[in-house]
Amino acid sequence: MAIRSFERRLATTPDGHEFFWQADYIKANETDYEVFIASLTNPDAVEQIKEKVDRGQHEYSNNQKVVAVIRPPLGKNPNYGVVLGLVHPTGQIGFTFKKDDALKLRNWARKTNAENRAFPKDTYLYRIKGEN
Repeated sequence: MAIRSFERRLATTPDGHEFFWQADYIKANETDYEVFIASLTNPDAVEQIKEKVDRGQHEYSNNQKVVAVIRPPLGKNPNYGVVLGLVHPTGQIGFTFKKDDALKLRNWARKTNAENRAFPKDTYLYRIKGEN
């Protein structure tokens, strides 16, 4: 399952391991908002942002750990996105939310950022458009 389809592609990790990946879009069930903290074309800079957020050991409501999730470029837009995700008790990371939940997480992130510059810029919501 994915937020958008992506044809099978060969990818290489920074340490030289190769793997194939692809994605098939399945429409979200009202959880169609992401909380963005960055959008950049430089994958190294995106990875640095993710690492900084993950090292921060931030906790949200109910002691859920906050992590950064890297989103691949969409269509002709060359930018990678960095969104906030919440680690569930199962270890799964949720990074799409209902609008009210996304607004609460965004407001928490803005408050946290104002206190200690935890994130690289002001956060904003993005509504996933999906595929027609």
